[in-house]
Formats: sequence, structure tokens, C-alpha cells
Amino acid sequence: VTWIVDVMKGLIRHDRDSLLDFFNQGEYVNKIMSFRVKKLITNGILHPSLMPFMWPQIDTWPGVQSEVIEAYWTSDKGQKEAEMFLNQRVAIDRQGLERAMGLLEGLDVAVLLNDAGHSQLERADSSELIRMQYNTDIAPCKFSTIIVPGLLSASRLFRVDARVFGDKCLFRCAIVYSTIPSGFFERLIVKLRRHFGHMDFNATSAAFYQMGKKLQVF
Repeated sequence: VTWIVDVMKGLIRHDRDSLLDFFNQGEYVNKIMSFRVKKLITNGILHPSLMPFMWPQIDTWPGVQSEVIEAYWTSDKGQKEAEMFLNQRVAIDRQGLERAMGLLEGLDVAVLLNDAGHSQLERADSSELIRMQYNTDIAPCKFSTIIVPGLLSASRLFRVDARVFGDKCLFRCAIVYSTIPSGFFERLIVKLRRHFGHMDFNATSAAFYQMGKKLQVF
């Protein structure tokens, strides 16, 4: 249970000031990484290069120098951030990180996409995803982008591309609920995104695209 709480805590939060400061000031200034942090905060899109900065005590990660990872977590702000975790060894290596992301996708919190923009498990359910992530005999999932709808910033909650609802929909289905649980819509669009090549979304609506077809949800 402690591990699950810490996995969620590492990703599902909006306070990334310490990470932004790290890439904007001092010895490790990096405009590209700073841009990726801002994209995570604003659009809920996590680039894999940021993963070793989500949880402490990670040794190495492809595409990121170990020196940079260590410098962040040993800095004053990094150490203070690490204190919020109940167990600071949440994901100490690549396999641990992939298991953490497998949990988040298995819980429909995030969707992991490959280079082509397709979900890692378009046809697998959540239990199958978790089983695969914990089975060491199966090759780990490869992903290039992680979408986390629950991380949309307040400034983007109701913003969406005008083309999302620019076309007439020939088929409609309406189901009216008096109330829905918190996080329901985010989980719904995570599930749907696994079956489509592209998605545009905000806090209350989404459009999914695949082979010239579009599905609108709102």
C-alpha cells in the first residue's frame, strides 16, 4: 500500500517549482527539459526523460545523465521534495520505473504511447497490464509519451482545439447522469485513448481520431 501511495504521489501533483528551478538556474540549465516540465504541468503530458525526477533514488535512465539525476535529488530542494515519500526507494532502477508506470496505466490514471502514438496495450485490460509489468519474463513496455489527463492545469481545463466540434456528428448517443465520481471522466478518456491514434481533450470533453473517423465525448 505504501508503494502505491508513493507512486501516485510522485506523478499526481502540480507543484513542480523545484524541478523548474533546477533546469532554469545554476549549473544544469536546460531549456528543453524546462519546456518538458512546463508541458507536464500545463497539458498533463510527461516526457520519459522526466521520469527519474518523479521519484527519488533512481540511479540511471536512458537519455539522462546519472550526474544530473543525482544532482537534483541531492540538492536542497530535491532533498526536501524526497521527504514527502513514505519510502524513498519507490523506483530505484529502470524496471522499477516501468512497474510504477504500469501501475498508473493499470489504474487508468495514465496512458503510455509508443513512437507512433499508439497505446502499449490497445487490447489488454488493466489486470493484464499489471500482470505484464510484474512478470520479469516479459519484455518491458517501451513508450515515448505518457498522457495524464488528471494533471491538466487550471488554465487548460476548458480549452480545446476548435476543430474538435467543428464537424457535424451523424450518430449520437446521450446518457445523462445526475452526478459522476471525481476522476471518472479522466479514466474514461484514458481507456478510450488506447483505441485511437490521436486525442484532443480538456476537463469536460474529448475528441478521438482514427483513420479519418472521429469520436466526440462530452
